[in-house]
Amino acid sequence: MEFENKGVVVTGLPAFLGAGSWSSSLEREPVVYEDVQDKRLFAVRTVVTDAGMAPYMASLSVMKATTQEDYVAGLQSWGCPSVNHVYADTSNTISWRPARAMPVRKNRDGLLPVPGNGRFEWKGYHRSSDLPSEVNPSRGFVATANAMNLPLEWLNSNHAVAHEWPDSSRHDTLHQELGRNELLSLEDCTRLQCSTFPPVAARVVKAVMRLLDGRAQGKVWPLLKEWDFNLAADSAPAALFEAWLSKHLGPLLARREGANANVLPLLLPIESQNRGVARERSDG
Repeated sequence: MEFENKGVVVTGLPAFLGAGSWSSSLEREPVVYEDVQDKRLFAVRTVVTDAGMAPYMASLSVMKATTQEDYVAGLQSWGCPSVNHVYADTSNTISWRPARAMPVRKNRDGLLPVPGNGRFEWKGYHRSSDLPSEVNPSRGFVATANAMNLPLEWLNSNHAVAHEWPDSSRHDTLHQELGRNELLSLEDCTRLQCSTFPPVAARVVKAVMRLLDGRAQGKVWPLLKEWDFNLAADSAPAALFEAWLSKHLGPLLARREGANANVLPLLLPIESQNRGVARERSDG
């Protein structure tokens, strides 16, 4: 096996290994980790590096569309990144359609490493028509915000397309406000676009208050108890909640569920992970 090490330096992180030639089934993928003791290499394959996957290139076709049919046809060549597309025209046609290059995996789901012996190679890509879509839904609107929005009935009978999704607060807010049985003005849409009221804040704080059941002490809990759940830039409770939610609540719940200590740093925001590595290097 021949292997050429080409380090890629990322500030605050260990150097990653570069691409090498070690077997016919892995010759396209960069190696990201070398297990010297067990003599194993770990490579990552991604649709981003496949031929023809120029990010957003299909937008050139989509922007020329004058009808819903033209728009759908333009999305057939969409490779990456994975995005939700919403469409509207002057004929009152609206639609939602996800677009992505989704590998066909016959015997795995892509979550865990597999041997690079050829048995787990991709079998091409799913067609865009394999994904769900909506045209003129009865609710009268389409709205997405990066949350898990695939219909459950579709998920129950189809392959998994992803396993990680952002918080649904923005998605839920859009559907709650747009779903009201009343006309919306331009001012309403502006207010909705600039809203700083995340539903997750109210759910989390109220759940913790019920858990503590009057046992909360100190200055922190009264501050959150009286909070209006507005993430305004000048709000002290908002700043406290954001730091607590993103850096402390996740690791706390993970420890209570018995998570390994090596997993806990992965639950922190990326910038916190990088600072942690830098501190370890400066201390060591």
